[in-house]
Amino acid sequence: MKFLIWGVILALVMFWLLRPKAKPVAQRKPRAAVDAPEAMLQCAECGMHFPSSEALPAATGEVFCCEEHRRHHASR
Repeated sequence: MKFLIWGVILALVMFWLLRPKAKPVAQRKPRAAVDAPEAMLQCAECGMHFPSSEALPAATGEVFCCEEHRRHHASR
C-alpha cells in the first residue's frame, strides 16, 4: 500500500512538471481579424442593416439582405 501511495505522488509530481506551460501575454499571437469591425449595409427593399459579408448585390449597385428581397425589388 505504501508503494501505491508513493507511486501516485510521483505520478502527480511528474504530471505537474511536464505539463505545457502557458506563454506570457507578450509572446501570444494577436487575435484573429474575426474580431475586427465589419461595415454595415442597408437593404434596399426593407431597410434592415446587416454585415457587408452577407450582402447580396444587384446589377443596379444596390444591396439586399436576402434573395427574396432582391427578386422582389427587381420585379418592380
